[in-house]
Amino acid sequence: YVSKGQRDRPSSTTWSTAPYRAHTEGRYYARPSPSWNKSPDNPVSQTAIDPGECLDNPRKTKTMAIAEGSAVPEASGITWADGPKPTSLADLFAGKKSILFGVPGAFTPTCSNLHLPSFNDKAQLNAKGIDQVVCMATNDIFVLQAWNASAGAEHITMLADGNGDVTRALDLGLDVSGAGLGFRCMRFAAVIDDGVITALNLEEEPGACELTTASGILERV
Repeated sequence: YVSKGQRDRPSSTTWSTAPYRAHTEGRYYARPSPSWNKSPDNPVSQTAIDPGECLDNPRKTKTMAIAEGSAVPEASGITWADGPKPTSLADLFAGKKSILFGVPGAFTPTCSNLHLPSFNDKAQLNAKGIDQVVCMATNDIFVLQAWNASAGAEHITMLADGNGDVTRALDLGLDVSGAGLGFRCMRFAAVIDDGVITALNLEEEPGACELTTASGILERV
């Protein structure tokens, strides 16, 4: 995809190959060289990820749109019910008190060693009246199911967001393409009561996993 601004740009303009995400539609564009100035015919404006950055120190791509008190957005991912099943957020969270937590990727160190296992204490969840726990990532459902089984966390519902539609609807995306990791989900945790977000925690420091663990988000219940 080539934007209007790129087509109209003089041929002398140099473009780097480092991609970044546009504010409006989540498309990736070539990043202009530092000498290029944004003009009205090409409103795309975003800072690219430095190649040395990784999952533990990514940059958020947009200003967060969701907030406590808002309903879950109209978006769908894939869950598992004897096979892949397209599932809307509205259906997934209707009539239940749920925790939704997002991770940058299955089988990654912090996600596997700390974040996912923190939700394995069913008694802790039951004591707070939690009906279901949902984990989402921009992996496919087969990878998430395998990760879930390896962690012994079959009570957790996996929500695959392979196309990033849910992540973009929540506005919790990360561009870590500079590290070869593409578009990912921020580490977050939310309490959702019958489709309404009643609490939302984001980590304050890169690489941290405290506020979004089970104990961290359950303090908000």
